[in-house]
Amino acid sequence: MNKLLLLLLSVLFCGMLVSCTAEKNKTNTSAAPGEMTRKVIEELSLENLVEIKKDLLSTHYSIDASLLSDFSVYISDENDKPYEIAVFEVTDEKNVPMIQSAVADRINHKLSAFGNVQDGDKGILNQNTIETRGRYIFFAVTENYKKAQSVFFEFFE
Repeated sequence: MNKLLLLLLSVLFCGMLVSCTAEKNKTNTSAAPGEMTRKVIEELSLENLVEIKKDLLSTHYSIDASLLSDFSVYISDENDKPYEIAVFEVTDEKNVPMIQSAVADRINHKLSAFGNVQDGDKGILNQNTIETRGRYIFFAVTENYKKAQSVFFEFFE
């Protein structure tokens, strides 16, 4: 009887463990990138951000738009502020590393461009996050980047 109970509890525990792991790594969402960025902006009460339209994407990122199913990018409309929120949805997960690389290049470009700006604003660039969930790449430059991450992850729960 004890062996049966132990076996039953072991199976139950393993099932719970697999369930929790699967939930943590969900990669699908029905939300569009625009919905995600707007929610992050709202939750963080960010102001003075403007949306980058498709025809201007290449002026800010070295990204081939044909690799994307959809995207949403908001940047500060103040030249001396580095704030940025972006979500890219790639057409194929194999393109994720290319988009991540383009985002890293964007950070490096902004760091060099902010070379003559006050240290506080340049320091914000180091408070960034690049996160990936399946075909989605999230990028945020903000003092509260951990909260921005959390809002992004909520779309995959």
